[in-house]
Amino acid sequence: MKQPSHSMRSKLFAGVTTFGIVSIALVGCSATDPTASGSESAKDTITLGHAGAPDSLQNKAALQIKERVEELTDGAVTVEVYPASQLGSWEEQQGSIEVGAQDALIESPGSLERYTDLAAVGVLPYLYANQDEFFEVWDGDLGADIIDQISEESGFRLLGSFYRGPWLTATNKLIESPSDLAGVKIRVPNQASVIATWEVFGASPTPMALNEVFSALEQGAIDGVENPIDIHRYNSFYEVVPNIAETHHMYGNYHIQVWDEAYQAWPDNVRDAFDQAVEEASLSYREASIADAIESKKVMIEGGATFTEVDFDEWAAAAAPAYEKFPEAVQEWAAKVRESYGR
Repeated sequence: MKQPSHSMRSKLFAGVTTFGIVSIALVGCSATDPTASGSESAKDTITLGHAGAPDSLQNKAALQIKERVEELTDGAVTVEVYPASQLGSWEEQQGSIEVGAQDALIESPGSLERYTDLAAVGVLPYLYANQDEFFEVWDGDLGADIIDQISEESGFRLLGSFYRGPWLTATNKLIESPSDLAGVKIRVPNQASVIATWEVFGASPTPMALNEVFSALEQGAIDGVENPIDIHRYNSFYEVVPNIAETHHMYGNYHIQVWDEAYQAWPDNVRDAFDQAVEEASLSYREASIADAIESKKVMIEGGATFTEVDFDEWAAAAAPAYEKFPEAVQEWAAKVRESYGR
């Protein structure tokens, strides 16, 4: 397996904040050395973190995994769930996972872009016209090939599949066409491909941790945020920026991220129980996510949000120049995706 270089690791960990270091210390006492040999009791705790709110779909899935793992192992293994970025940003949590201080993280494959360019395939704009195209790719062999390649190049194994739905753009003013975004400060994750897309739209993309977004919106430090509908709802962003443009510029899944070398060293019974729990949670998540999106839109409208449909072709054409900024390998995979459904 190709692992990140020593220089890459140094750069990654140089950015870990004091909060992240404290988080590592807090979970380090409960995360057993994943390479320890001996009996199955060598792995009795699994730490699972994510950025979702306590009442979010991510946390519901995490708690389902916790309950099932503990049931399958007769209580010999405990899954500790930390929602709402309690263990730090996803960058910090990935760093903790790499050094063995944390075991797992619920995040999108695009978050691994700093480890491998290929992860950008998970966040390319207007790669899918609808969710059926997305499902066709990610439920099939091509999706599996992308996941395997990302895992090989990054060192992170991606487990399960948790459908997030399409991305929407919430702002403090009405957005109908890409030209309306000129100068608008949009919060984005710290991912080069996402930043490139919003620059092409003419916006001012502002990387920021998710747990900092609400206060930044409230204080006017940023003008908007782009995320799937559940993130807008459960983090109450729509209460501050109620203009929701149904841009549908991305579709995506969450996966459980684990450091593959450590994961392969888990005792067989622990790994099997975790895999089974993740698979079961994945099967129920898609249906729950689609139903929750309908309910979320209703709740947000009742809370004062306004939803605006946009012209897909207009937005896709505006996003097209961004592809010139992506690495050649990413463009090649994007071409394979489009070829797979004849578009």
